[in-house]
Amino acid sequence: MIYHTEIIKLQVEESIEGMRKTIMQRLLPAFDSIVLESKTKEGDCLQRYSKVFNPDIMDEGCTYEDAYFEGLNYLFAEESLKQEFLNITVPWIFHLFEKQKKLVFGTDKTNEIKLKLAKINIDLNLNNNWQIVNKELRHLANTIKHGLKSDAAQSLAACRPDLIVNEEIRVTKVDVEKYIHALNIFWDDYFKLTIITYQTPELR
Repeated sequence: MIYHTEIIKLQVEESIEGMRKTIMQRLLPAFDSIVLESKTKEGDCLQRYSKVFNPDIMDEGCTYEDAYFEGLNYLFAEESLKQEFLNITVPWIFHLFEKQKKLVFGTDKTNEIKLKLAKINIDLNLNNNWQIVNKELRHLANTIKHGLKSDAAQSLAACRPDLIVNEEIRVTKVDVEKYIHALNIFWDDYFKLTIITYQTPELR
């Protein structure tokens, strides 16, 4: 039984680490250079103007202004894409958690899981990491999927109003790191206690 638990523990750990690497090391860094890229856009625009600039009919100040706004528009567009990417990582993380609950507990139903964990003295009502990934993360994921007029959005506003800015969801890198960390710690604590329980006959 301990061997089976260790195998599942490894699968859960690998899935979390795989997601962390994909988000934090592969995809999100693609946006690290957008400020530099916007400056390049601005410079390229000035370079194009320099080839056709005619002081008799063109205003030098306007060329610099056009170049500045070309770079700025690029930056705004990329920042919007970055925000969209951060937002969509949330349903992804929550979906992983749902899959993990089914793998470990055979169900993703909270009431059934609470009963199972109560047998090994885990009270989910007092578990902060569970509250983060099964409550806050759930509300946020469902708000992203169903919109700000959904019931989930009202629940999100009650627990994390800072995530709603000017009628938009604003997930940050810190938020994503927080959810991945909470997911990791929740399962780590669970498996440690499970293994101890199986190794201690009087706790079974």
